[in-house]
This record gives sequence, structure tokens and C-alpha cells, in this order.
Amino acid sequence: MKQTQDDIALLEICNLYPDWKKKYEQPDRLNYFLIAEIGRELLNDLIENKSSVRIKKVFEKIEDLLTNATFEVSSLIGAGMFESMQNDAYERLNPPDLLNQFMGPIALSHWEDIIEGWTGTGIRSIADWKRVLLNGSSLSLIIKFFNPVKEIRFDGKESKDQLDVPPIMAERHIAWVEQIRITQAMGFDKPYAQISTIHKDEVILVGNYFDKSKTLRYVKNEDQIATIPVCFLEEIKNKK
Repeated sequence: MKQTQDDIALLEICNLYPDWKKKYEQPDRLNYFLIAEIGRELLNDLIENKSSVRIKKVFEKIEDLLTNATFEVSSLIGAGMFESMQNDAYERLNPPDLLNQFMGPIALSHWEDIIEGWTGTGIRSIADWKRVLLNGSSLSLIIKFFNPVKEIRFDGKESKDQLDVPPIMAERHIAWVEQIRITQAMGFDKPYAQISTIHKDEVILVGNYFDKSKTLRYVKNEDQIATIPVCFLEEIKNKK
């Protein structure tokens, strides 16, 4: 059977270590499953064994493979390995972007492109990804204003009804002892509006108080505090 480009690329990675080579030679091998497994092993090396030996060696090889790579090879490494590693890194790595130091410039660019593709324009690190409350133009949202009551829906799947949401990034976490004071001071006890994502359980409260000199309103999602431009909400409220 003729080898594909992603077969050849995966073999080059698996040739680095005998255990991976044995898995590659299995007749029921699935390339994307195997490279995802390799990615998770590398993370475990770093997190549990405090070792970066294999990571350095593998990322040197990946940098070579991504140089002038075909779509098949880029996809194998990006969708197969990097996405798998990012999901685990989000939950387990501290600091969250610890892996970046081992990547060459091409691999790092691919890595950051994937983060941005999932989380919205301008978000190119896991540290920023963890801070994102809302970001993007294809979000399906319900925005409910409380005084007077008015509910507006945006179906992000339809281009005519998309909403360009400015990046709403958590700026700090609220300790449980601060909840009551913060809720009252920023107007979350009697909110100005509520933003919720359709088909998800995420709810963001928009407080009544805002700093008029900065024209920002505070927003809160569980224990995270951020800000949103006043003009963004006012334009929606007045036009729809």
C-alpha cells in the first residue's frame, strides 16, 4: 500500500523512539490517534516526570517537517497533535504556555493559529485563552436588557445576523469573601444587562456602574471580572 505524506511524516517522528516505532507498525494504526497519543505522552513527560528531553527532540523534528509542509502533514501535526496537547495543557500546565519554549518559529506559529481559530481574533496563547469570556463574530448570543426589559438574539451562523463581539477578557478573579461587596459596588445585584450564549450555560452579567471617564461597564462571569465598552451595548440596544 502506497504511503501518504502524513504516513511518512508520522514515521519520521516514530523513528525517534522504539516504542513509538512499534505502535506505528501495528496493522490497525490510525495516524491521528497515534500522534495525539504521542502528544499526550510528551506532556506527561513534562508535567509528571519533569523531563523535557523527548519534547526537545520531537519539536526539532516537527520544525523540520513543517518547513514547506503539505496540507496533509500540517493537518496531522496541527489537528492531530497540537489540538490534543492544547486541551491537556489548558487544564494541566503551569505556567500554561510552558511548551512554547521548545518550539521553533514555524511550529509556534501553527500552535498559535490553532488557539486563535478556536478562541477568536487576537488570542494566541493559552494564558489568554484561559481569560476569554467572549470573543468573536460567529457567536450565537442572547442579550437581555433589564431597564426597560428588552431581549435581543444574534444567530452567529447567519452572516446577516452576526455580532462583532470585542474581546472580553477576565482581568481578575473575585475571592468568595469579596462577592457581596463587589456585587453591590459594580452593580451586579441589579444588573444593566445579561449576555448568554445560546446552547451553552455561560452567563455574563453586565453591572449598572461604569466609570464614565473610561466609558466601560464591568462584567462578571462566575468569579471572573472584566470590562466591556459602553458603546458596544448601547449601539445594540438602540438599533435592534
